[in-house]
Formats: sequence, structure tokens, C-alpha cells
Amino acid sequence: MDRTSWLTVVLVAACSVAAGIGAGVRLFSSMPPLTYVTIIPLSVVIGVDLFLGWRVRAAVESERVGLDRSQLSPHTIVVVLALAKASTMLGAVVAGLASGYAIPLAGRAGEVSAASSDLPVAIVLAVLGAVLCGVGLLVETWCKVPPGDDQAERMRGASPA
Repeated sequence: MDRTSWLTVVLVAACSVAAGIGAGVRLFSSMPPLTYVTIIPLSVVIGVDLFLGWRVRAAVESERVGLDRSQLSPHTIVVVLALAKASTMLGAVVAGLASGYAIPLAGRAGEVSAASSDLPVAIVLAVLGAVLCGVGLLVETWCKVPPGDDQAERMRGASPA
């Protein structure tokens, strides 16, 4: 599985910013207010990503990856890698939507009280989205497992003995 490309992350975030601006301009009056409760799920995902990523990193560094009960299964590492990739994309979408939504809110903050109360939440969501995206990219780097001896031989073109 390849690492997530920076270009992909930037494109997803840019499209999300455009969608957030559109939502802020066209749908602001019909949207429910943003609350700080919305930061809880993102914070939990960030914590889970860091916890699982740290476990994978520790297992890889101490060479405890394998199929023995005392080792971390390669399948588990792939699952954590998939979670990290999903977190990267989710973080890019949330950061883009929230920052795009905050742009029209900033223009209306002096006029409409709902805009001034939603703006700080949108900013916090944008920051947390960026943090989630960064954590996802970091955990992806932690999930890189060096090839085993037989895999290294096959990569060099030699057949295993």
C-alpha cells in the first residue's frame, strides 16, 4: 500500500474549501448552529490514531512483527495503516470544509450573532481537521515494516534457498 500523496491531500482539501464556502454562502440561514460537541469525535479519532500508531511503531522498532502471539501481526499493521489513510483524508475534508465555512462567517460575524458564535467553532474544527490529517500522515510513516529475509531476497531477484 502506497503512502498518501501530498497532492491528493491538497486537492481534497481545496475541493472541501470550495464546498465549505458554498455551504456558508448559500445554506448558512438554514443550517443548525455549530457546537463544541463536534470536536469530541475528531479528538477521539486523533487519540486512537496516535495510540495505535505508537504501538505499531514500538513493535516495528523492537522487531516484534510476526505471527507469534508475542508479536504484532502484519494484518494488524495493515489495519492501522488503513485507519491512518482514512484519517488523513477525513482530516483534509474537515479542515477544508470548516475553513471554507469560516470564510463567509467571518464576513458576517459583525452583522449576525449566529455567525459570530459559529466562527470560533469553525476555526477549532479547521485546526483539528489539519491535526487529524497530520497525525494520519505521521502514523502512515510509522506503519512501514521492513521486509523479512525472504522478501528482501525476492526483491533482489534471488530465489530463497
